[in-house]
Amino acid sequence: MRQAAEHDGERGSALLEVIIGMALIAVVILGSTTAMIQAYSAQRAAVNIGLATQSAKSQIETAKSLPWSTVGMKSGGGYSPANAIQTLPTGVAPVIGGEVLPTQTLTIRGVDLDVTTAVGWAKRPTKASQYGAKTVVVTVRYRDRPGEPERVRTERSTIVPQVSDVPPPGVRAE
Repeated sequence: MRQAAEHDGERGSALLEVIIGMALIAVVILGSTTAMIQAYSAQRAAVNIGLATQSAKSQIETAKSLPWSTVGMKSGGGYSPANAIQTLPTGVAPVIGGEVLPTQTLTIRGVDLDVTTAVGWAKRPTKASQYGAKTVVVTVRYRDRPGEPERVRTERSTIVPQVSDVPPPGVRAE
């Protein structure tokens, strides 16, 4: 009878070891799952930042590829530069009447990007001209997931006329 009592104690001990082992495995799995979810969220956010940055830089390159005299915000035909003008730095006069689309929505890899492009005159410190360069400001707004806070990415660049470009009358003084 005494042997039976000893075996029962060993069985209870083995059961306790199994329960503790399962609890440890559960803690490790839950911790790993949380870390993987956070890593996935960080990776998605990094990809979206890259998409927004690339979209902004693409808009700037598009503006740079245009003839200098046509680098301005398109108006009419459903385009209104009113919202884009608000993204220009204080004191920068807008350039309206060109080929740059002031607003557009792009969907890249399932992410909706609201792109606002503003073009303004940048003052150039020369005696020959009060103006002579244009500043392009591209703002991209997006959300990593629906319901999450909006994120904003802004890129700026200055475009100067090339030797082959003819500026509009009145831009350069003789």
